[in-house]
Amino acid sequence: MRDYQRQLQTLRDQIAQREEDLAVLVRLEQQEEACRRQVEECHARWEQEQKDVDRLERVSFAALLSALRGSKDEDMDREQAEAYAARMRLQEAERQLAGIQEEILDRRRRIEETADCRRAYEQVLREKETAICAQDPALARQLQAAEERILELNTRMRELNEAAQAGRQALFCLSAAIDRLNSAKGWGTWDVLGGGMFTDVMKYSHINEAQAQMEHLADALRRYQAELGDVPDLAGEANVDLRPGEFTWTLDLFLDNLFTDGMVLHQITQAGDRLGALKSRVEILQDRLERKREENQAALDQACAGRDQMVLQA
Repeated sequence: MRDYQRQLQTLRDQIAQREEDLAVLVRLEQQEEACRRQVEECHARWEQEQKDVDRLERVSFAALLSALRGSKDEDMDREQAEAYAARMRLQEAERQLAGIQEEILDRRRRIEETADCRRAYEQVLREKETAICAQDPALARQLQAAEERILELNTRMRELNEAAQAGRQALFCLSAAIDRLNSAKGWGTWDVLGGGMFTDVMKYSHINEAQAQMEHLADALRRYQAELGDVPDLAGEANVDLRPGEFTWTLDLFLDNLFTDGMVLHQITQAGDRLGALKSRVEILQDRLERKREENQAALDQACAGRDQMVLQA
């Protein structure tokens, strides 16, 4: 049998080195940004000091005043010393920046060289698993059971991810609908106070926008219900509490012009309150989904680690 252990150990070392390089690269890029700002500050300081020197060297009021005081040489020496010190600080900052940038390039090169190490590790591990299964039927059955468990957890993770994504879209639509209703409510309040024709136009414009958002929301909630139906622990909660139909019906009434302004404002307020409650309900479901995703991921990681350990120890 091939020397799988030696190959796997070499690849594990490469994976560990790559992870270290990635972590160091993040720190180096942060240092590069800080050092770049320092270079800019030092350069600005040096330019200012050099301007002070130039100001004394050329014919100017400052140079004349310094000469009259009899301190021109002293002032020049001081300004030149300060300019020199600023230049030295700038050069040191530039040297540090160049050193960091060189190390960044080196780390990126090493990361690029090990880009394929994890895939290679998995390939060698699977090759060893195949060889073991051919020689040890009992272990082959254990590995098969482990693979079935991993497949089950991967399928569940996909379903949880799809449900979570549908929930995020539903929350987005809910927030947009609530925002539109709040806008309509604001203009409706002005209407009750005697806002006039312009206020009427703005109020019903926002109601129309809210109606469009309700249609998007209805689609998003239907998708959310469908995706939650694939999650056994939450499938029973996807039916009664997530129906938006009553809200759409309420908005249809707004557009019939059958109610007084006060009644319309009351309906808008009620619809907003119900949507707020619905949003809270979806947020609770999303929290539960996230916990289940974390639990499933932990179980998946454990199952993969157990399978790999069986192969490594064989």
